[in-house]
Amino acid sequence: MSTGSRAFAGAWKAISIALIVAAASPSVGWSQATADSGQGSGAESAGSAENWWDRLIPPTSMSSEVGRVDLHGYGSWAFADTNGNPYLGGTASSSWDVIAGGLLVSAKAFDRLWINAQLSADTREGDSDISLERAFAQWTFADWLKLRGGRSPHPIGIYSEVLNVGTTRPFFDLPQGVYGPTGTTTLSYDGAGLTGSIVLRDWEFIYDAYAGKAIDEFAAPYVVALTGPIPGPGSVVVTDAHDTFGGRLQILPPIEGLTVGVSAYRAEIDQTPGTRTERIVYGAQFEYAQENYSLRAEYYKQEADGYKTNADNAYVMGTVRPFALMPLGESATLLDRVEIAALWNMYQIRRVEPAPGFPIRTPKQLKNHREWALGLNYWFTPTFVARAEYHMIYDNVFAHEGSTLLTKLGPPRDLDNETQLVKVGLDFSF
Repeated sequence: MSTGSRAFAGAWKAISIALIVAAASPSVGWSQATADSGQGSGAESAGSAENWWDRLIPPTSMSSEVGRVDLHGYGSWAFADTNGNPYLGGTASSSWDVIAGGLLVSAKAFDRLWINAQLSADTREGDSDISLERAFAQWTFADWLKLRGGRSPHPIGIYSEVLNVGTTRPFFDLPQGVYGPTGTTTLSYDGAGLTGSIVLRDWEFIYDAYAGKAIDEFAAPYVVALTGPIPGPGSVVVTDAHDTFGGRLQILPPIEGLTVGVSAYRAEIDQTPGTRTERIVYGAQFEYAQENYSLRAEYYKQEADGYKTNADNAYVMGTVRPFALMPLGESATLLDRVEIAALWNMYQIRRVEPAPGFPIRTPKQLKNHREWALGLNYWFTPTFVARAEYHMIYDNVFAHEGSTLLTKLGPPRDLDNETQLVKVGLDFSF
């Protein structure tokens, strides 16, 4: 069994063990204990106590919230400029129209049934795109068991459920080594899944398990490194991820603000017309978030057996509100909203064995991404923030001009491997 397969099986085993232990434990926070309801053993014998199946899955009851509709939204605008290669909306000629937004609608159609939909719009460099990102139903049997079906969020890592909501993170964009077009994460999957929260004493376990079909996006240089032949012009190559299944387990210990977790999934992507190759992705997450400072990190590994390749991607991201930590008194209220953010981000793909029929040696700069960034945020409210940030990027997995990639890779191979990005603007949500 390969390393990826063992890790994948281990993640599923951890989720299964957590469910089995929870089902056997009387301290699981599924429902109130009989003693809390003021009924003793005599009442139990009289049949007034809950049956064991009612404790696991409480009976349905009509709620006054049936018919409730919640509307939420998010948006961002930024000025972006680079010293050459395009990156995250920035170009050498500057861009004032890096705009994105979306609407999320949730409706409680029945006591246990929620219907959810999310529509997004994105404009960069004059090109606009509108898409239905998610549309799914969720039936709640109990807090520990919820069934989802439709186009649901892909549960992996820290940010997969809020990929496009800028006010949930310290930078305009999520770290590209993990959340960019590398096939590590995807916005959603079409299929069915289970999710739930299990409480064991002071520990909480949040699990997800799913199966279906997804759409993977890969930066064009990634495909060059993966297959050898250079693809046609374009920055991103899109392919279906067939027979996708996986899971995530997040653990919240009795330490306020701390979350750790593991994620894994496998899928089959089209390799050549009529053939597919298996991809396995697995990794871990760490998050420690307090009111005035935070630290987050994720690491993932990818294996693609058909291409005999593997890849590593990771980031570390931290924030601090320095004035909020200083004893400046009530007059420092405005300064308390100043936040400093820092990011280190990497991605590296390696060819383990030369793929049959692909003898072309891939330039190193198309297999690596190194980035560090500094940001300055001013939070007017928790849902409205002004940002200014600087990024230094090395190599070209993500920082490149797709339409000229073919010519830049030929002699004299003048694809600049250093890119600087400045971005200033606003993020908001409601």
